Amino acid sequence: MKMIATALLLLGSQMCFANTLCVCQTGAQPENQVFAFKAGCSTWLAAQSCDEKKIISESDGLDQNIAQIYDGGKIKLSYVGHWSSADQTKKFLETKIIPLAQKRNLDFKIDNTACMGMDNAFEVQDMLNGLKSSGFQK
Repeated sequence: MKMIATALLLLGSQMCFANTLCVCQTGAQPENQVFAFKAGCSTWLAAQSCDEKKIISESDGLDQNIAQIYDGGKIKLSYVGHWSSADQTKKFLETKIIPLAQKRNLDFKIDNTACMGMDNAFEVQDMLNGLKSSGFQK
């Protein structure tokens, strides 16, 4: 009985101190390429040092896939799929990442391998610099 209590205590303490989550999101279209997106995510995750690793679809809610124990912590996020332009990167940042970072005090590091996702890197950089100059801290 003492061993079980000790094991539960150790498991609980590890959960409380987990501070880095790696999440790789896969594109959902075209459906016949999702397997390749997942393979790309597996490769990326294998190279990461994190307390927890998971692969989710872009259609899965990012907020629901980040446990509360990571609030105030670090999230390494990768996206493997197809995007047509830097506009999609900006939209992803503006609608998904920035609100979530503010709401849950999360520090994101993003590796985006989406096709054409940075076709105009200066546009994305300008958007991020604008956030910084307006006082955005995360």
